[in-house]
Amino acid sequence: EQLRAAALFDMHRKYAPCAVGYESYSMQADIRYLKEMQDRESYRFPILGLGGHKLSKIDRIKRLVPLFADAQIVFPAMLQKHDYQGLIYDMTKTFYEEEFLMFPVATHDDGLDALSRIADEEVQQVLKKPSKRRYSKRERERLLESLPRPIIV
Repeated sequence: EQLRAAALFDMHRKYAPCAVGYESYSMQADIRYLKEMQDRESYRFPILGLGGHKLSKIDRIKRLVPLFADAQIVFPAMLQKHDYQGLIYDMTKTFYEEEFLMFPVATHDDGLDALSRIADEEVQQVLKKPSKRRYSKRERERLLESLPRPIIV
């Protein structure tokens, strides 16, 4: 619980997302702790409860097909992380080889399932809200050019 909350806060501070979604199943167990941590750190952000839909995992993941086809989902070229043994691995490569390429017969598909939540109605409503920050065409192009080249497009 503590590690998940710390990771969530670190990612929120680093990326300042327009929304934070948390699967309702986990949220019930963690939400009290997250609110306490928000109070303790005086750092607050809303959390969308996700899940509870009647779609199967495979059907949820299939909602990603048009997003990938339209290149609306982009990954960093490499994302290195340490595992519990201290070994370094590339999360982008692992996801691509073990889940993306192997779907629907992958041995695990939790990354795809988590990513599929971007297609949930609650998330789509937040994403459709106009951004407070307006970028010029030149600023958008410069920002896009500065991103690492993706493996998955």
